[in-house]
Amino acid sequence: MTLRVAGCENRSERVGYRFFLEAGEALSAYPTSIGAWRILPPGETELQRGIVRGMDPADGRVVAIKSVPFHLRESPERQSWIARLQREARIVARLAHPNIVPLLEHGEDLGIPYLVFSWQPQATLRERLDHGWLPDPAGAVAITQALLTGLTHIHACGYRHGDLKPANLFLAEGAQVHIADFGAASPLGAPAPVDGRLTGTHGFMPPEQLMGFPVDQRADLFAVGVILYELLTGTKPFPGETPWERFLRVLAQDPPPLLGEAGRFQAVLRQALAKRPDGRFGSALAFAEALQSAFDSMAIPVAM
Repeated sequence: MTLRVAGCENRSERVGYRFFLEAGEALSAYPTSIGAWRILPPGETELQRGIVRGMDPADGRVVAIKSVPFHLRESPERQSWIARLQREARIVARLAHPNIVPLLEHGEDLGIPYLVFSWQPQATLRERLDHGWLPDPAGAVAITQALLTGLTHIHACGYRHGDLKPANLFLAEGAQVHIADFGAASPLGAPAPVDGRLTGTHGFMPPEQLMGFPVDQRADLFAVGVILYELLTGTKPFPGETPWERFLRVLAQDPPPLLGEAGRFQAVLRQALAKRPDGRFGSALAFAEALQSAFDSMAIPVAM
């Protein structure tokens, strides 16, 4: 059975079977075609993103295909991949929004789940930032507002993303943001993992998640605060050479204060990055409204 999304409802579509390409895997290990899809030769960008391109021979449509790494044989790791992809498919199949990368098709073939997404040719926000690009305050606000708009939809459908970061955001012209990678997503209100595993990225996870406590939509909003800080300053609020260093900074340190024009957003960032979840914004909409208010105040001269 395969599923497709409209709003928060499931609809049927056709089946196919694809492989997820990991960086470092030998290209010779991959078939040139699988089922109805051709597998296109990956370039450097696709390898970095961990996505293999496919093409529908019927209409030439290029897509991004995600499944179990082809090199994995029967192992606990392979079973973990299968469970994670099945969970991701169930969640993404209920999301449809202009700020979310569209899921075109998902299903299983011989017990192996796969997901087919609209191919995103543009760079990720991480790639843009790493190449020295930095928006002005207006651009930073526009990108963050687009992210919060997509996040409002995700939360309204009863889920949290779980791994928001610049590498999971595709940035098109006009500050158009497309949220990707729901591999760490979970229903709102889900209990913390009993085995203590962390599903997210150090430097973007809030203190309560690092300490193994239950998390809700405010964990996503903390991650948005981290992204906004870097958009405004060009630096990470919780830097570190190792995950452990970033872990300690999130738990015990506040990021350096914003300077210049960015200082207008200090109160917004302070609330977004509050150590305790009850000190943060309660919703993506509340965050967006506070951010817009701070931006509007930039037109008002500072009293001397």
